[in-house]
Formats: sequence, C-alpha cells, structure tokens
Amino acid sequence: MSGRKCLLQCLLSILLMQASGRVIHPAALRCFVYERDTGRAIQGVQVIAIGQKESTGAEPNSAMVTVGPAITDANGECKLDILAGGRWQLLALKEGWTPGRAFRVIDIEAISTAPLVVIPLQRMPCISGRIVDGQERPIGNASVSFRVRGNGIELRGYVKTDTNGNYRIWLGPSACIKVGGRIITNTPQ
Repeated sequence: MSGRKCLLQCLLSILLMQASGRVIHPAALRCFVYERDTGRAIQGVQVIAIGQKESTGAEPNSAMVTVGPAITDANGECKLDILAGGRWQLLALKEGWTPGRAFRVIDIEAISTAPLVVIPLQRMPCISGRIVDGQERPIGNASVSFRVRGNGIELRGYVKTDTNGNYRIWLGPSACIKVGGRIITNTPQ
C-alpha cells in the first residue's frame, strides 16, 4: 500500500471515529534506525507501527491499528504521524537486514514533542553468486536450490537468477546453508 493511500485510510478512520463520538488524540513518533555493529544510520528502512488504541473504559482495548510505512532518510530517521495513545510495536524492515522492533507506550497527556524510538538492525549474511553457461554468458531465470537449517527447523527452497545470472540467498540469524558439498554458516562455532 502506498504511503499516500495509507495516510488517507488513517485520516478516514480518525474522522469516522470522531463522528461516532470517540475522541482520538493524534501523536507522532520519531524513529532512528542504525546498524547494531557500527552505529551507522541506515537509509531506506520501512518502519511500520502496529498498536492498540487506548481503552476508554466503556470499550475494551482491542482495536488494532496499523500506521506506515515511513521510510528512513539518509540520517536513518523517519516520523510516523497520526498515532493514538496506547501501546505500539514498531517494526523496521529492509531486505538484507534482520527485522528490528521496538515497543513504545504513548501517553497523550505527557507528549509535548514527538518521542524518539531507536531501533537497531543487524545485517543478514548473504550467499551470492552468478550462473553462466560454457561460454561465460549469464543464464537468467535459472533456479538455485538451497536448504537452510537452524534453531531446530529446516527449510528447503530456491531462488531465481536475474537477467545477468546473479542470485542471492539471505541467511537468517543462526543459519546454515549447504551449497553442493560445502556448508556455509553464520552460527558461532
């Protein structure tokens, strides 16, 4: 869903809630996403907030709301607007990085400026390669099979090469990949 469409959907939800007599106090969260190992800001991360609206006493605290995504800038920062008070879980997602998350409780009465939420991400190890034919020409749309084992699970799958014959297989945290007879792992020995 595009950011504009999501924003319009959130605004419509707020108008409908206000029309039905429920008062919504808008707030915002500022986010900073950085690389855990280096402290470097990460650009292009999608940050999504998922939360529950505050209980009014007459209603149970059960209405789930999703806001975002907001995309981090070159400084690793973004802002999520139009949040109601309550408990929020922020998810930070970018290809090649382990997902990050943070929890925040927003007290509307205490907010004078948008609070900052810091979310560290860690690079996901990647196995990449290129498939070529006997004349060293790239083979596009070729299947590369893999098997991933870690934390008591095993996953078999495949990826397709791009038009230049390149492929990438992302390892999750604590994973092991067997390529032919070789085992490649990012699990500490």
